[in-house]
Amino acid sequence: MLEPTGSVYLDTPRVPAAQPDQSPRRRVVSAAVLGFIGIASTMFAGLLAGAHYLVAEPEPILAAIDAAIDSPLAREELHEEISSAVADNLIGTETAEAAALYGIDVAAESNRVADAILDDPAFRSALDEFIVTVHGLALIDSEGAQVDLTPVTDAALSVLSRESPQLFDLAAPERQIITFDAESIPNLSAPMRFVDRALLVALVGMLGLPLAAVVHPRRHRVVAWIGRTLLVAGTIVGALTAAVPYIGGRVTGWSTAEVALRAAVHRFVVPSVTAVVVGLALMTTAAVLKRHQRMETSREGAGVALGIGQFPDSEPPVGLIGLPDQGLVDAGRTLTNI
Repeated sequence: MLEPTGSVYLDTPRVPAAQPDQSPRRRVVSAAVLGFIGIASTMFAGLLAGAHYLVAEPEPILAAIDAAIDSPLAREELHEEISSAVADNLIGTETAEAAALYGIDVAAESNRVADAILDDPAFRSALDEFIVTVHGLALIDSEGAQVDLTPVTDAALSVLSRESPQLFDLAAPERQIITFDAESIPNLSAPMRFVDRALLVALVGMLGLPLAAVVHPRRHRVVAWIGRTLLVAGTIVGALTAAVPYIGGRVTGWSTAEVALRAAVHRFVVPSVTAVVVGLALMTTAAVLKRHQRMETSREGAGVALGIGQFPDSEPPVGLIGLPDQGLVDAGRTLTNI
């Protein structure tokens, strides 16, 4: 006798197919809008946070000054500045000319003691306090503590009394080693308050990313968006961290500026590398989730085509349970053409 034959597609019971659901399209559009808001807010928040750290906090500025003083690359320039400040500001041209008649070379002696002043802990501490005061007046409170250069001058005079009593005796009591016009300090407290408010708004806007992940029917796409954003942002920040000090040094012509900028921005290296690593990890995760979802979709499509899972009150026909994992056709059953 002939072997029974049949068609899986014709022999399997069918139920009316449901109408296509249009909600996924709306969810994709909504997720795209939320994702754009979240990504833009994340980039903006990172930019504002970096600017706030570099400008509003005194620590990077102090670190830049200390690094410049300790750097052999910038040491020569700072040495010249301190030497000129002692000779021109503390002593003065007229006094130096009069001292020369008695065999005292003010310029040479100032050059000799400049390194001792730069290395003096009291001078550096007073200089840091001066910088913090100016920083507070410019960015926090223009009516705050007024600039007082007396501690900086006293520290320099203390070094002169030890290293060069001749220069110490020539220094005028009313002179300051640093000339500074307090009226020239700009009032940037209002822009900084605006930056703080904008940063708060950007942080709220970052909530768009988790909301997009909840709304989007394919969450792996949102994960990929975040990964690509972190990868690009980390790469840009890393490139700027390396390029900005070099550009600053070439534009100003000062090695001190290059060293100071490098000391101020070097702390962005770790966040930039972290962003790149996390971005790559998220993109890999998104690829794995995409493959998993694609396999699930294939199984569901095969199940629907074979009628599996469409009979809530009964078991699926015998022999069809494993078909979604094997393909649409049961290889153990002879089929005929339709």
